[in-house]
Order: sequence, then structure tokens, then C-alpha cells
Amino acid sequence: MQQHGKISVLFRIGDAVFLIAVGAESGIVMQWVHQLGWNFLALSVLGMAAAMAIQMLLSFGLSPLLGSIETMAPSMVVAMIGPMLIDAGDLMGLMMRRHEAAFVGGAFGLLFFSYLEWYGARIRSRLAPARQPGVNGR
Repeated sequence: MQQHGKISVLFRIGDAVFLIAVGAESGIVMQWVHQLGWNFLALSVLGMAAAMAIQMLLSFGLSPLLGSIETMAPSMVVAMIGPMLIDAGDLMGLMMRRHEAAFVGGAFGLLFFSYLEWYGARIRSRLAPARQPGVNGR
């Protein structure tokens, strides 16, 4: 494997771990906020704000290691939808424990990373014929 290929794999592993960590963190934060027992709307808003604040701190802190801002944008989606899954569970009467919330959030982070990898490969394969010299008058 070439050096560029090794670095690409390492960045993908780092991106996957980062999205899993953001998902787990956001699930834990939302579960912790739900333990306060306040009004559901107030808990949801507070939990989302706390999850996003921690996601921003993680992103800024790890951006030199991640190598690009490309993982920061998906991590925002993970940090928003992960807590919503905890909220949905609470609305259905499933109050999760901390490790369950971390698992749900981390699993969503991994699922979202897998989706991004699939989507990126699909777009690259669609654009590959357009990049070849001589195609479309180039």
C-alpha cells in the first residue's frame, strides 16, 4: 500500500472514531440532562445546547489531528440527531441509563460515518467518467 493510501485509511479511522465519540458524548449529555426531571421541552433545548457545545469543543480541540474541517460538519449532525434519539426514547417511556445512551449515540455516529463513506464512494464513482481526459470535450 502506498504512503498516501495508508494516510487515507488512518484519517478514515480517525474520522470514524471521532463520530462515534461525538455520538456517545451527545447521548450521555442528553441522558444526564433528562435526569434533572424538568419540563420535557426545557430538557430537550438544554440537552441539545449542551451536546452541541461539547461537540464544538471536541471539534476545535481535535481539528489539528483530524486534518480537515470535513469531519466537523458531520459531527454537528451526529451531535444533533443523537440527543434526539434519546428524547424519542424518553417520549416512548424508555429512560436509558448512561451506558445505553452512550451506545445509542455511538452506534448512530458509526452509522452516519458508514453512510458518508457510502455516499462519498457513490459520488466519486459517478464523477469518475467526467474526470477522464477526452470525455465531454475536455
